Amino acid sequence: MRIRLVYLDSQTKSYDFFNIKASCFSGKSPRKPMAFRKNGTPFMKKLTFSVMRLQIILVLLPAVHLRSEDGYRLWMRYDRIRDKAMLSAYRSAMAEVVLPGTGGTLEAAAMELTEGLGGLLGHPVRIRERVGRRNALVAGTPAGCPDIARLGWDAALAAAGDEGFVIRRARIRGRLCTVVAASTDRGVLYGVFRALRNLQTLTPADRWETVEKPAIRRRLLNHWDNLDGSIERGYAGRSLWKWEELPDRIDSRYRDYARL
Repeated sequence: MRIRLVYLDSQTKSYDFFNIKASCFSGKSPRKPMAFRKNGTPFMKKLTFSVMRLQIILVLLPAVHLRSEDGYRLWMRYDRIRDKAMLSAYRSAMAEVVLPGTGGTLEAAAMELTEGLGGLLGHPVRIRERVGRRNALVAGTPAGCPDIARLGWDAALAAAGDEGFVIRRARIRGRLCTVVAASTDRGVLYGVFRALRNLQTLTPADRWETVEKPAIRRRLLNHWDNLDGSIERGYAGRSLWKWEELPDRIDSRYRDYARL
């Protein structure tokens, strides 16, 4: 493979083409300095190979490494953690994922953990009903998870309120677990999103401890869609809401919107 370059001067006059073999990326030094030529005569007496290689890399790397990004995921980007040390530490601390219970909200929390941890840790995640033989991330309520009930966190959970949550580390069945506990299923869901954010921001698991209570009961996104499908100050097309299809057809984007 060869890379072909051309040099243009200030008057946009083209100079001779010359070829650089792709093998130059192997790091081998050239036999002699390369030079541009104008009308067959030396234009630049010396141009070191290292400078040439740097120029080529700056041109080619964006095309190779940039990933298409349309902004759809917003802050819910669950790409694999690149820091090898942190990735190893998280995998060890959350070798298992435990979330017992049923119901739509807990199912949403389990789905988010499956997708989030699967992406961030780089391997499939299976939700378990109880702690096994390895360290685990445990999420749930005292009513739905006996292991959380035995921790005795009643005062902290009361301080967090109905939609708040407590995140602490504790020993469960002899294993060091990171626990996301709440009084209600809604609190568990919010706690799960906080745990995933901690992973995204590379916060060490031993610094996750928190008791959080929402300051506002109703949280919402500022959305300016009109019933006719137009959007006030909208620059990305028409509304995603197709009122004429509801409730018979539920677009997958509605779920992603609700996750925000």
